[in-house]
Amino acid sequence: MEAGDWIWIWLGAFVVFLIGELLTPGAFFLLGFAIGAVVAMLAAIVGADEVVQWALFVLVSGGAFAALRPLAHHMDRRADPSPNVGSTRLPGTIGVLTQATGPGRNDVGMAEVGSEHWRAVTEEGRLLPVDTHVTVIRVEGTRVVVRAVA
Repeated sequence: MEAGDWIWIWLGAFVVFLIGELLTPGAFFLLGFAIGAVVAMLAAIVGADEVVQWALFVLVSGGAFAALRPLAHHMDRRADPSPNVGSTRLPGTIGVLTQATGPGRNDVGMAEVGSEHWRAVTEEGRLLPVDTHVTVIRVEGTRVVVRAVA
């Protein structure tokens, strides 16, 4: 390939990574690679060898990715998820057991919480009979951890 071709290849890679970053949920996943492509393109413009261009792309992309990840994690922690979205809305709500929970921590029953049916376990691993009113303590995957309403 001719030296001038690499300029266009790196420019194309930059555009693809940048568009991918804009379309990808989550912060700064592809931006580091876009930065690496720009540096490699600048190396191609000044006439650097293909090996040097690739080395710069890999090193700068890796460094930029590593530098941006802590910022992305910090931004994710600062985001305040709405308590009324997804499973975060369930803790504190009242439900009723439609299938008894067993005496062991892994003995799963069923609870109706609102209009939804969830697999249910008790926090203490207690036996709770059908029709027991329960409070959702937390959600663990596809299960709700419940406690009998006092």
